[in-house]
Amino acid sequence: MANLSLSEMERDILQILWQEGRALSRPEILSHAEDKSWSPNSIHQALNSMMKKEVLGIEGIIRCGRVYGRTYIPRISKQDLISSDMERLMPNETLGRRLLGVFAALTGKGGGIDAETIEQLQQMLDKERQELKHDDGGLAADVL
Repeated sequence: MANLSLSEMERDILQILWQEGRALSRPEILSHAEDKSWSPNSIHQALNSMMKKEVLGIEGIIRCGRVYGRTYIPRISKQDLISSDMERLMPNETLGRRLLGVFAALTGKGGGIDAETIEQLQQMLDKERQELKHDDGGLAADVL
């Protein structure tokens, strides 16, 4: 999903679907976007665009009033979208540099991070360190 370009409306639709945690029909998506001035036609175009980009899938069909309509579900996670955004915004940086830059920006916002988050980060780093040891026969153990 490198260099994935989504409009603001497409991102808003994904946010609604992630927040609800279930497949939604077009009328249901519209009802969750009360603060938006979306028309049924514009949301229809956005949903089709998102399916072409493979970030949205059809989960099923439900009855919507007197007609039937598709229900849509995200095919991309928040984390994958963030990763794609990082790659798009920092194309010449390595994954490690992107990670360090984002981590520095997030921890520099003030308020710090709690001990539980630090422990979870440490576990992730330990896992990555073990994988490096395994992949390189122990030669890259001092990298992390």
